Amino acid sequence: MYRCLAVILIATLTACGGTQVRPYGEHYSPTLPGEVEVFYSFPHEEHNKIGAVDVKRYKPGFSKPTVYDAVEKLQEAGAELGAHAVVVVDSQNIDDRVIRVTAEAIRWPD
Repeated sequence: MYRCLAVILIATLTACGGTQVRPYGEHYSPTLPGEVEVFYSFPHEEHNKIGAVDVKRYKPGFSKPTVYDAVEKLQEAGAELGAHAVVVVDSQNIDDRVIRVTAEAIRWPD
């Protein structure tokens, strides 16, 4: 009985969080997540859009999740694409515990 409840709980929490990465074309070597910058508007400097990132983040507790709660996952996903930065283009609270954040992964020209 308890094992069944534990499996259901884990499956539910896993469904609440997740990351999708969609490269636009050329593939790049991964970068380090800690070096991926997070912007909330596109930089004025020349850059190349290399992919899209979609993150769902579950936050337990008594306050609604914010974009800040998804920053680490955004950096990890951007690094997977080889990004130098990610630009948050949309965010929405799905409910009181889950936020969905969409970003564009970008690279500076070589």
